[in-house]
Amino acid sequence: MRGASCRLIDNLDQVGGQLIALYPEKYIFDVAGFPKVLAKDLVKGMAEQAFQFKQPVHLGEKVMDLQHGSEDGQPRFTIVTERDAYPSRSVLIAGGIGAFTPRKLPLKDADSWYGKGLHDRILDPKVFTGSACCWWAAAIRRSTGR
Repeated sequence: MRGASCRLIDNLDQVGGQLIALYPEKYIFDVAGFPKVLAKDLVKGMAEQAFQFKQPVHLGEKVMDLQHGSEDGQPRFTIVTERDAYPSRSVLIAGGIGAFTPRKLPLKDADSWYGKGLHDRILDPKVFTGSACCWWAAAIRRSTGR
């Protein structure tokens, strides 16, 4: 690539964006080459492919500013995070919202129930093994044919 290099800066503490942050155990059905693939497995394969070139990866760093200037008459950018500043000749922004937060139930005292029977996402399906909610969900699915 003619001396091109890259660096990954992500606000999240792991690669994978929304796929990992919100639904790692969900099947994805619209990725070319896969009839279905678990989100976490898709991210694992994509990361393996991308990181074979050993580029620097900065996780858990929020970008605070993008500065533009020049050096020797050439355009130059500086990406400023909470921890450091990174000079670059070009910048590619792949923007999500940067920090994925599920919508909370808007009820008084709901926060005290999260993780104690109230969940806003499923990160580990084993937590729900044998749960009545899973039985009811399966029963409803069978009865509706969906």
